[in-house]
Amino acid sequence: MAVPSPFAHVLHTETIAKLARGNALSNGRAYAEKGRVKALTKKDGQLLGIVHGTDLYAVSIWVKGDGLGYLCSCPAGKEGSFCKHCVAVAIAWLSQQS
Repeated sequence: MAVPSPFAHVLHTETIAKLARGNALSNGRAYAEKGRVKALTKKDGQLLGIVHGTDLYAVSIWVKGDGLGYLCSCPAGKEGSFCKHCVAVAIAWLSQQS
């Protein structure tokens, strides 16, 4: 029997909506729908993605306690925001799991 991913317990649309601020949620959804997530993989307990925005941005999302840790190379991500690129990677991951 396969062991469920730790992401299955904490990465949900409700979690994404709680973490995203301002327009990040709607913009991130649009990025995911438009196929702007160019790479998406799970490695060493992290989701790793490349998102094409103004530039190419590297996103990492991981389980941290009973929530999520995240990092994006964009200016908003460097300030600690769950930015539109994080939203896009999370939504792309969820769409692959269904």
